[in-house]
Amino acid sequence: MRVRLTGVAFTCALALAAMVVGSAAADPSNGSDPLTYSLTSCTDGKSYTALKQRSEGAALFLTDGRIFIAMAAVSDRNQYAQDGTFIPEGTVFFATPGFAGTNGLPTITCTNLSPLSETWSRLTGYIVPSK
Repeated sequence: MRVRLTGVAFTCALALAAMVVGSAAADPSNGSDPLTYSLTSCTDGKSYTALKQRSEGAALFLTDGRIFIAMAAVSDRNQYAQDGTFIPEGTVFFATPGFAGTNGLPTITCTNLSPLSETWSRLTGYIVPSK
């Protein structure tokens, strides 16, 4: 019985690993209506264009082939949402759980106007190097 449970656990772990690897190599434009993000005034002195599928996922696919992992977004100004709700500067839009570290990669913060919510934020994350 123990060998059988170990086999089931191994199979589940293998399936999970395959899903993670598959999603990391996913083509964000191969879906329905991807969003285009313009990341500007970045702390590394650069600007980036990224594609993202409409989901709660943290990965933005940079047009140069790398992936930007979004860790947090904070309102960088007083502004109003599309429905008229006031959003004060400093409001946390999201903080991705589980990202305590960046595997030694530097974090980058950029200004971003969300193409979905049309709100401004400072988006913080890191770029996964291409292979």
